[in-house]
Amino acid sequence: MFKRGDKTQLSAVWPMAIPMGKKSDAYDGVMQMITRIKRAQKKCNRFHSDQGKEFLAINVRRFLRLHLIWQTHTAGDDPRNNGLAEVCVNLFKTKGRTLMSAASNLEHKYWPYAIKHLDYLYTRMHTNLVKPSILDNVEFGQEMVCKKRNWKKDKSSLKETAEDVTFLGQDLQLSGEGGVMLTSSGTLRHGTTFAIPEKRPPKKQLYIEATVFPENVLQPRENLPARRVVGKKPVDLVQLRAASR
Repeated sequence: MFKRGDKTQLSAVWPMAIPMGKKSDAYDGVMQMITRIKRAQKKCNRFHSDQGKEFLAINVRRFLRLHLIWQTHTAGDDPRNNGLAEVCVNLFKTKGRTLMSAASNLEHKYWPYAIKHLDYLYTRMHTNLVKPSILDNVEFGQEMVCKKRNWKKDKSSLKETAEDVTFLGQDLQLSGEGGVMLTSSGTLRHGTTFAIPEKRPPKKQLYIEATVFPENVLQPRENLPARRVVGKKPVDLVQLRAASR
């Protein structure tokens, strides 16, 4: 929301997804959300939720009062009372399902990284927290080559210093260029030095046609000038260019 004169108007909705392993992580999630809003130089005036115990806990209420944020909640009997939140949830589910369907090489258990990648894209769209990156043109689930963590040791022993990885999106907590990479062994790690291999066009099939001539028969050779070779070989074995005149 932004304020213009005496009226408060809705400018745009910033969809945000904060990862939580369990409901008790709601307190940390609320703090992270408020911190991100302030980091984007925006102001949070009201925190609205359902009647979940994790949002009505004393530590969450105390944190919101400390930051002068008014807390409200729905009646709890009708999800449509919090329709905007339900729309954002369905948005992340639909877009996340699309990303996972496009990345056919990924297992279903990596769907949280698709949600985090969407959260990164929406943050880049609505704020100035994210700078332009070369990875903006890389698709979720795309295969690429990334430098190994122990590349110095492998370089000294003349081993490969890079490995094949799968791109699992960018991370707001990672400084600089890079993102989350999934190695071929199933290890998750951050990578900042990478390369995107270009797909080469398929090679055309080579057809070889051989013709066998009888002995002592002159064989045509198109790319050689017509000449007679003087040497130790008999004249009847010298190959001449067939003159088609």
